[in-house]
Amino acid sequence: MAVEGGLNDEEIRLIVNQESSDEEDLVFRGSVTEDSDDEPDGVLEDFRHMNVIGQTNNEEDAFSSDDDMTLRELSQDLRRQGKLKVLNVPRVLYGKGKNNRHKWSGEKPVRRRTQQRNIIMHLSGNKSEAKSITKPIEGWALFLNNEILNKIVYHTNKEIEKQRKKYKGFQEEEDGEENIASSSLPSFVKPVSLVELKALIGLYYLAGVFKMNDINTKELFDKFTGVMLFRATMSRCRFEFLTNCLRFDDRDTREERRATDRLAPIREVFDHIVKKCDKYYTPTDCCTIDEQLLAFRGRCVFKMYKASSKPDKFGIKILMNCDSKTAYMLNAIVYVGQTPSPQNMSVPEYYVMELSKPLYGSRRNITMDNWFTSIPLAKNLIGKELTMVGTTRKNKGEIPESFLELTNREKNTAMFAYDGPLTLLSYCPPKSTKKKVIIMLSTLHDSPDNNNEVELPEIIHFYNKTKGGVDVFDAMAKKYSVQRRTKRWPMCIFYGLLNGVGINSWVLYKCSKANNKPDIKLRRTFLKELGINLIDEHLKMRLQTPTLKRDIKESIAAIVKQPMPVDSSGSERHTQGRCGFCPRNSDRKSKTRCTKCKIPICLEHQVKV
Repeated sequence: MAVEGGLNDEEIRLIVNQESSDEEDLVFRGSVTEDSDDEPDGVLEDFRHMNVIGQTNNEEDAFSSDDDMTLRELSQDLRRQGKLKVLNVPRVLYGKGKNNRHKWSGEKPVRRRTQQRNIIMHLSGNKSEAKSITKPIEGWALFLNNEILNKIVYHTNKEIEKQRKKYKGFQEEEDGEENIASSSLPSFVKPVSLVELKALIGLYYLAGVFKMNDINTKELFDKFTGVMLFRATMSRCRFEFLTNCLRFDDRDTREERRATDRLAPIREVFDHIVKKCDKYYTPTDCCTIDEQLLAFRGRCVFKMYKASSKPDKFGIKILMNCDSKTAYMLNAIVYVGQTPSPQNMSVPEYYVMELSKPLYGSRRNITMDNWFTSIPLAKNLIGKELTMVGTTRKNKGEIPESFLELTNREKNTAMFAYDGPLTLLSYCPPKSTKKKVIIMLSTLHDSPDNNNEVELPEIIHFYNKTKGGVDVFDAMAKKYSVQRRTKRWPMCIFYGLLNGVGINSWVLYKCSKANNKPDIKLRRTFLKELGINLIDEHLKMRLQTPTLKRDIKESIAAIVKQPMPVDSSGSERHTQGRCGFCPRNSDRKSKTRCTKCKIPICLEHQVKV
């Protein structure tokens, strides 16, 4: 694919690969004190295996076995298998379907110049305000700006007002273990501000960076074994209370909206972030459409079950469009079990057309697996000036019978057929436990490989190179995940969004061309600085709290690099004590103490600053 300008391969490699590799991936765990939304439970099996709502169980729903696994194995030991042999096919071929048999040509099309659909005109990289990013917080704020955060603050405070009624006549000491009877409300149930909400999110990011996923909040905020940065930002009770009370919509109108939208509790926030993803970034020449599973075992009507060897079998499925090279998330749709697809469009085709909307007219390529790939989809994408490459299920009626025949088929052989811009490939791998064929469809490639000159068909080589965009995104999200154990599925999605914003803001930062931008090489360092940026303003405000414990004040002062605050008189009044600078036989006593070391000082030795 011809590209003019944009990111070069070395810049892209640095964006994706500059990771700290000395620690294992963990999923964040934490408080389990959250109230669950009143939501009936349900489990949908992996939608690739299930009857999609509104459709019958036919060939379209059958799942092809392990083509992707075979393709991954092809890159190993190919030199031992010899060169690829391209077989001759008849001049005219027809699909195996009984109705509307698809016509293919076995002749190589004549091309005198590069196809227009393969020439990219829009350069990749940052757009609009993202071009001048100099700090991690600047890129992050493009996705979660004050407008959407203030809405979260508003809905959270409404929930706090409701929760506060449970604490009347009860006072819990914030940094202790005892419950003390009181007529006043505990301080940790006060309303949240925009500054404090940012600080809470900052702690989520810092917990992910420090790999403290499985640590209980009681231990995380402990005075001796915990992280002082967390205690300096807020108390444990406040952290748990705010996490419990976070809300993203109006609870009074939720049921009305939920009747037509299962994602109603977090729809506004989800759509806001996804819309911003397209606004600030132009992808490279190829994107990937695939799925991500957010681990979740709580109550949710569209919770998915996916049989696999991975530990996360239950969760919320998100269909996603990511840049194949940088893993930047361009678009996403939560699979909620409802499919509002047009009557003449299959469910997979509907999702691809929706996810690829930001790419319309850009002449990009989209790589996808066999659940999405189909002939009608390929033609529709061409109408939107997009190309595609993907594996295809063998039960498609458009595939000729000869492309599936195995009886007399040699291994490491390929067959090609053409229909205008469509190229169909049938490939028999050299290494497999039993003989099989892999069917590929491409509108990007328009000619066969030369016989005995290559070891692997170019279509398969390109597919292997570009299919991992969403997988890389998911791996990056899990490496420093903010996800905590929760009973509420909107919080699970919110954690997933925070992970996505962290990745996207990292890509924008690395692609920024600002001259005064510090060179942050590791994403861990980037996320750590982002977390510090988010809690900084709240720390400075908390430092001015007169009743805050001295050790916490000292920690805050060290973090924000500011001196300890002094009261208006320049000194503090306490009970009388013997002056620490006078001889003992003088026995001079004073109520005035040093603001730093708290030693009593008489008038003779006082120096006010």
